[in-house]
Amino acid sequence: MIQLKFGDFVVSFSPDIKHETYENFSYRGVIFYDENGKYDVIYHHTINWNRMIVNYPAGSYKDLPFHEGTFRFLPECVKVERNK
Repeated sequence: MIQLKFGDFVVSFSPDIKHETYENFSYRGVIFYDENGKYDVIYHHTINWNRMIVNYPAGSYKDLPFHEGTFRFLPECVKVERNK
């Protein structure tokens, strides 16, 4: 299981899911891919702020706040827990 810390949250997922990570001077993130779309979890560490962008195959997308109410948009194999 891979675990990444995003501010107050830990994102856990199997290395079997297609993904890529990225980082620069002000943010880092992970992108998950499945048959339903592309899911980008972004953590802006300079301002301690998270967001999630969901891109659907038809070309539409959602730019969502990152909290318990929006985790349901991630693939089922991705788990998010509040950091203890």
